[in-house]
Amino acid sequence: MKLDSSVRRGRSLDSPKRTRDSCDIFLIICHSKDYNLLLEKSHKYYQSRMYYKTSIDNIYKFFTKGKGVENTKRYLEKHNTDFNHLPEDIEGFILGKVVGFLKKVRKKKFKI
Repeated sequence: MKLDSSVRRGRSLDSPKRTRDSCDIFLIICHSKDYNLLLEKSHKYYQSRMYYKTSIDNIYKFFTKGKGVENTKRYLEKHNTDFNHLPEDIEGFILGKVVGFLKKVRKKKFKI
């Protein structure tokens, strides 16, 4: 499983030219074929690789204090995503998926 593309996204989220990146992060988390493996490897890299830790921390900050949720929703709307199968509070849903995943990755002790 290659995680490098997600790491690069952590460095470019604030760039106006990269509004799709926050949506990509959301989709990677939601559509992972093996969520537990993604979580396990992300946690391992977070604990052992400083550049990965920095990127995850930047992504967390962007989704909790920046425009991560707003950019994701705007990108999905722009591409005519059907929200009928999603909860009414789409912003809360996006935030819960991404931040929930990142909180697990950032924990000192890891448990699936």
